[in-house]
Amino acid sequence: MRLGTKLVFAGATVVAVGASAGAAYAFFTTGGSGSGTATVGTSVNLALELDGTVGALLPGASVPVTIKVTNPVGAPPQTVSSVTLTVSGVTQVDPNATGPACTLADFTATSPTLATPKALEPGETLLVTGSVQLLNLATNQDNCRGATVDLAFDAA
Repeated sequence: MRLGTKLVFAGATVVAVGASAGAAYAFFTTGGSGSGTATVGTSVNLALELDGTVGALLPGASVPVTIKVTNPVGAPPQTVSSVTLTVSGVTQVDPNATGPACTLADFTATSPTLATPKALEPGETLLVTGSVQLLNLATNQDNCRGATVDLAFDAA
């Protein structure tokens, strides 16, 4: 009989160990909530300016125009996808009363092309080149001699 008592005691020990192992997997559940705010950044205008000078415009000849695009220091990183060059105004020096006026129609501009958008870090500069041309028209263009041609640059 003594052997039977040991087996019962050993079986009870296994059951007790198994029950305590199950208790080791207990956990608490909880919940909670919170809130916060975020601020959306803003963009800063890029600076565009003529880099150097534009050569003399003569009928039929294209002249390169180099534009410097700068992302200002302190601005966030910004991407330039395109730069547009246009002739925005013409001022005649000494209009000839007998000839036709020198107007925007006497000029054309070709905008620079960017193969891919360019990311500019704060303070970084990008140089792009387009062109401007005094068209060689079949009319008298004497009033364009010495004229001041205003150029405009836009970036997107």
